[in-house]
Amino acid sequence: MDFGLFSLMSRRDAATLATRIVHDTVEQVRLAEQAGFAIAWFAEHHFSNYSLCPSPLLMAAHAAAVTTRIRLGTGVVVLPLYMAPRLLAEIGLVDTLSDGRLVLGVGSGYQPFEFERLASTSPNRAR
Repeated sequence: MDFGLFSLMSRRDAATLATRIVHDTVEQVRLAEQAGFAIAWFAEHHFSNYSLCPSPLLMAAHAAAVTTRIRLGTGVVVLPLYMAPRLLAEIGLVDTLSDGRLVLGVGSGYQPFEFERLASTSPNRAR
């Protein structure tokens, strides 16, 4: 049996700084690796305290720099929010930075307000 860590990176208390949540998450991944966990997953969400991680690929890349064995997964990359060529390049870079430890999870997303808010700020939106 393998064990894994899922990091939602929620801000449960408004007084908690985002830097504290990020640093604590990275430390949890480092400790999970020491404990023999097989994988650490990072979620993607936008515009909410539910998750402070807008980019699971960036978190995986950062975690790769402080770990050596644990696999690093995206749970999930919300595909409709990305341009395919750039996303593919970033996936390749994170896989390289992690020495092949990236486990790619993709999905369609499910929070309408995330899509609405991102569309309203996009320079490519229809006017």
